[in-house]
Amino acid sequence: MAEGMSSTQLPTVPPTMRAWVRRRRGPASDALELVTDYPTPEVPTGSSPDVLIRVSHVSLQFSSEAIMKILPILPFTSPWIPEIEFSGVVVAAGGGAPTEMRDPGSHVIAFQNIPSAVIMGHGVLAEYVRLPGSQVARIDGGIGMASASGIIGAGSTALKMIRTAGVREGHTVLVNGASGSVGSVLVQLCK
Repeated sequence: MAEGMSSTQLPTVPPTMRAWVRRRRGPASDALELVTDYPTPEVPTGSSPDVLIRVSHVSLQFSSEAIMKILPILPFTSPWIPEIEFSGVVVAAGGGAPTEMRDPGSHVIAFQNIPSAVIMGHGVLAEYVRLPGSQVARIDGGIGMASASGIIGAGSTALKMIRTAGVREGHTVLVNGASGSVGSVLVQLCK
């Protein structure tokens, strides 16, 4: 429980937040606009499995700009917030969230599922994000939030490559492109 907060108090979260929203089709430099009055997600209460996170860093994906250039703006839809991976700090969690996600102030990495981000426009390039606890993982407070923000996609891809190739102790592995996000994690996992 956060210091100065009783079990019946909810954390103070502003009613609006800053968020980058896509207002038109085109490259990110033209299509995105920073708004300061986007509604902040509600604080999870009761037995909700959700976690409310204050975003620290967002991993920018090359595919997001392609989507902004290709997909039209659909009528009668709310503004589209891009991106899917980030790091942040837990603000609050419902009682149904995993136990390790319920401590306010915990450092976490998380992801928004692709349908919610791409189709519904509920991405993570905002100050606060509310997600199911199953999409959030706690990290050690000593890990840099910037470098942790993009580890989910790169790490999952690298791990899948190792498992698919059947890499075992004693194998020699050539990682072509070891300086990229997936390649650098792949080198570490192979070691």
